[in-house]
Amino acid sequence: LADTPRVPSCAKCFSATPASGKLLRCSRCRAAFYCNTACQKADWSMHKKNCRRDSGGPSPSTSYPPTPLPSSPSAYQPPPTAAFPAMFGLELDLPSLDEKTVFTYLIDAYRLRVTDDFIFTGTIREHSLRSAIPEPIRDFQTFLGKAEKRTGVLPQWWNAERRAACAAFAAERAWQSINQEVDKADIIEKYADNIMPMRLRLLAEKVYGTPVTPYN
Repeated sequence: LADTPRVPSCAKCFSATPASGKLLRCSRCRAAFYCNTACQKADWSMHKKNCRRDSGGPSPSTSYPPTPLPSSPSAYQPPPTAAFPAMFGLELDLPSLDEKTVFTYLIDAYRLRVTDDFIFTGTIREHSLRSAIPEPIRDFQTFLGKAEKRTGVLPQWWNAERRAACAAFAAERAWQSINQEVDKADIIEKYADNIMPMRLRLLAEKVYGTPVTPYN
């Protein structure tokens, strides 16, 4: 008798038919499937013991689960980009905001871009959290350096001292730590705003000068 093909199911709740219609795959080992990020996070304490072993890579060094990938290429959807963000009030006006808010938006825009670049293009920048030797503070400093060269992105009060303070804030052991990954669902949950992922993506696009372009 021929072997019956194995039907993928959620590693946490064992469902093979999630409400979204498609299972997500762990982006680090690509061996575990989940209904959503909630199931993945709930299962991370168990899965992290074996994560990456199937692919021969190193065991994860962070306590935060990797962003799940769609289980098939057809499930990939690029993050939308607004052609006229200012017209629709989507641009984050950092010069008008207080210091802590500016720091937080810069950090979250950077973290979401790291996730987007990997998921939608497979790009892993040197020193980012997903690189072989992660030093995310160095990659974040590069991001801040690019922001300083973009007219109108940063407030007038921004200087070397504030940049150092922003980097220190990003290194704290808190939600905004650049040592933790975030995805769209995390951003929506934190800000209670379905539009915030778009606004942060537009900020990162303005800093880097390019949008996230998925494979064709």
